[in-house]
Amino acid sequence: MHQRTAIRDYVVALLMGNTSVGSNVFPTLVDGLDEDTQIPGIIVKASEDTKKQKLGDEPVQYQRTLLLKIEVSTAGDEAAVNVICDEVENILLPDIRLGGLATSSELVKTVLEGDGKGNKVYWDGMILIDVDYVSTHE
Repeated sequence: MHQRTAIRDYVVALLMGNTSVGSNVFPTLVDGLDEDTQIPGIIVKASEDTKKQKLGDEPVQYQRTLLLKIEVSTAGDEAAVNVICDEVENILLPDIRLGGLATSSELVKTVLEGDGKGNKVYWDGMILIDVDYVSTHE
């Protein structure tokens, strides 16, 4: 398993059952959340990974930065998405090494957006966290 997958799975496990979305925490979903059964919910994506520097030749090591995207979806008002985003930040930000999988992590930004669909208003939050880690390739 690639380390970015291990980092994503670790974050999913940390959030599972520890926020007000309960067990509606998912690794990458292409189609989004089902509004009847999965909202409020959280999707954790680890899809953008860049090399900072090469550290060694044998074995090959890279210092890398993973952009971790945590999407929060709610129905209702802005306060609901704010509560969940605060819960996520309070769980993840103190654990800067993500259980030893990372050398550091840092909040980049949190963005909130409302979207009216029919009779309901949905709120989405996007929490972006840079995660630095070392990958080794034999």
